[in-house]
Amino acid sequence: MERTNLVHRWFFDSVVEEFTLAAVDESATRVTRVTTGRIKPGFYLLCPFFKIGLREVHRFVFRNWAAA
Repeated sequence: MERTNLVHRWFFDSVVEEFTLAAVDESATRVTRVTTGRIKPGFYLLCPFFKIGLREVHRFVFRNWAAA
């Protein structure tokens, strides 16, 4: 993780983003994003809250993409 504006960034040792682009047909492309984070020792008990928060952020983004 070089830079991030993730709200709980100080709890993570690393965050890795992987994007995959795959052609669906001649006019469409599927974008797949995988986020992997390594939480710093001592913050493991907060892990369920991070997962909930990240899922909500992604739902918000994908709803807005779908509406565009």
